[in-house]
Amino acid sequence: MATASSKRIGSSAQLDTAFLIGESGVGTAFPLLQSFHANEAAASICLGLCDGTDQASAGDYGEALYALRGRANEGEPLPQVILGLLHHHGQIAPQDDREAARLFRLAAEQGEPQGQYCLGLSYFSGRGVSENDTEAANWFRRSAEQGLGSAQFYLGVMSYAGLGMAQDMPQAQKFFHLAAEQGHVRAQSLLGIMYLEGRDTPTNAAEARRWLQRAAHQGDLEAQFRLGLVSSADTQGATGDSGEALSWFRRAADGGHATAQLIMGISCRAGRDMPRDLVQAYKWLILAASREAPDENRNTAIHECETTAAQMTPAQMAEARRLAQAWLEARGS
Repeated sequence: MATASSKRIGSSAQLDTAFLIGESGVGTAFPLLQSFHANEAAASICLGLCDGTDQASAGDYGEALYALRGRANEGEPLPQVILGLLHHHGQIAPQDDREAARLFRLAAEQGEPQGQYCLGLSYFSGRGVSENDTEAANWFRRSAEQGLGSAQFYLGVMSYAGLGMAQDMPQAQKFFHLAAEQGHVRAQSLLGIMYLEGRDTPTNAAEARRWLQRAAHQGDLEAQFRLGLVSSADTQGATGDSGEALSWFRRAADGGHATAQLIMGISCRAGRDMPRDLVQAYKWLILAASREAPDENRNTAIHECETTAAQMTPAQMAEARRLAQAWLEARGS
């Protein structure tokens, strides 16, 4: 069975769903239900557990969980979604994707947009139900029509990728725009890329930069990388600042964007817009070579590693490897 990260958009696009949904993937896309009453213990449990800030045991929250189950069994849709999320994440309630999907469906069929979105994600990722892009698109659409930005984003992904529906770039752009206006960071990034590339949609450099900047300032690595490319092109056209491009590449590299790490490595070795630094160059190139997908960029990173190593002392290489390991450990890699 295909997974969400392996679905291909098509040979012409050369992008996969993992790129579209971002580094975090589907696994972290299930929502936190801020619309549930914040003063209720059950809501506090969900908000703490689902974002990883609370690692309490079932015994600590037994009474609240009992109350939540009671309300879900009585047919209240938001408690059904919250209980589904707890089963999905497997904290204080047993991890059970089938039970989570069942609860999401109960809420979704009552018209609850968060339940519709969660059920769409279940079908999209094949967790608790058989993977079915058509069903995923159906539930995302129902939720999106009620204004949920995350559902609008996923409809954009599916329109872009041609999953569960015909590939439709203008429609993808429309859904990304709706989600981006609500502050969905990945939608902002992809909307900027669409304005930049103009794939079956009009190009608009000003709009591209505006949306990429909004996403980049919130930490989206691809937006940071693309702004580096845009700023580099501006510099070559004598209308930009080379320091701006380097700043965005550095931020993307620090965050883990492999191609940005490759660019930083080459720039450090060449002394391009910075002092020449073989240790930093080799650090970035090691990371890029180990993290790039097996494609031309990875081959380039390996070649650049070899070229840089030939110019270094053993002590410099040892220091670069230490820095690379420290970077990995700091990010739990």
